[in-house]
Amino acid sequence: MRIGKKQVKGDLIGNLWIKAYDSVLSPKSVATLVSEANMVNEDFADISDWVDQDTNTGISTQVTFDSKSCVKLDSGTGGGAQRARSLGALGNRTVLNWSMYQVAIAGPPSTDEFYSYIFNGTHGVFFRATSTGFYVYDSVAADNVEVGTNLVVQDTWQEWTIDIDWTTQTLDLYLGGVLQASDVPCHYNDTTAEGTFHISTYYRTGNIQSITYVDWFKISKDGYTSVTISGLNGDVDKEYRVLIRAIVGAPSTSIYIRPNNNSTISNYGEQWLRGNNASATGYRQTTGVGFYCHPWSGMATGEYNLSDTLIHAKSGYLRTAITQAMAGSGTTINDISTIGGVWTNTADNITSLVITADTAYGLGIGTSIELWKRVPLNIITGLFYDNSEQYDVALAYNS
Repeated sequence: MRIGKKQVKGDLIGNLWIKAYDSVLSPKSVATLVSEANMVNEDFADISDWVDQDTNTGISTQVTFDSKSCVKLDSGTGGGAQRARSLGALGNRTVLNWSMYQVAIAGPPSTDEFYSYIFNGTHGVFFRATSTGFYVYDSVAADNVEVGTNLVVQDTWQEWTIDIDWTTQTLDLYLGGVLQASDVPCHYNDTTAEGTFHISTYYRTGNIQSITYVDWFKISKDGYTSVTISGLNGDVDKEYRVLIRAIVGAPSTSIYIRPNNNSTISNYGEQWLRGNNASATGYRQTTGVGFYCHPWSGMATGEYNLSDTLIHAKSGYLRTAITQAMAGSGTTINDISTIGGVWTNTADNITSLVITADTAYGLGIGTSIELWKRVPLNIITGLFYDNSEQYDVALAYNS
């Protein structure tokens, strides 16, 4: 090894960055999302939080049926029984799970049936349960397409699950927890407000008073709100470097790194230098709830965010950090920022770092998180090489 014209021989002391954590957020299983019910977990003991949209002779009521608290959807002899609610942001994947008992239905679709729809702001999914089967509407086929064969059975409880991929506009259908069909097309372009959702029964052309009892309804979206990296020792490691490539999973999302999950506003201060298109601005605040690792507030669903944060972790000092971050969509980089931050807690050893979004499920699927820690090299032994000789080298470090 040469420094200028000098050849270096002997021992050197230095530092080395070691990767201590590496994770890419993967899709959750259907069973996990059904269990989470992170958007709706309705047992229908009370239906006052559902908007009554009954028409004509249709009526929706809370009842006890078969010893279960239910919503009864009764079309009457010339109307529709319908309940609706607003779910908010759905993310890129939404799972619906419900149990229902159909007393009277007809077929084919658009007759006397159970009927439901859900919208994400750009697309809609429509599905029906009739006496001739379970149907999903597909605008490419311009028709209601049966999924499976004769899956619907009257006068018995059936548990249904739909797993919607809004990006591909396809869904998977489960009955009783068993997959019946995957990648079912459900194309339908519609700008109805995101999160609009309803369940109903209708009296149409089959001349049957359609009645459906729904025992429960669960709805979840995929994604994560926070990730905890535990087992750290900031007093020993002294410095951490956190690399995040985030896929934003919810609208108006900001992302933070919280030492020991501390979110006390008065404990943080920041200074920003921001570039936005042709504008450059500076900003100072003391209202953060962690070290910022996004270039500006309010990132949109589907945006990407790349950040590199260096944290001085040893206690006994103000803990300081500096972040470089950018965010964008497609070929447009919306913002780029350098952010200096301080955590005023000088006493507590950092034993964990929590990567968190300030909106529920704001860390979307595909988000990548790496943590690196600085490790001191004990010794580098041996001779390096020049143009005529090569020497053995041994490295040792504190793990």
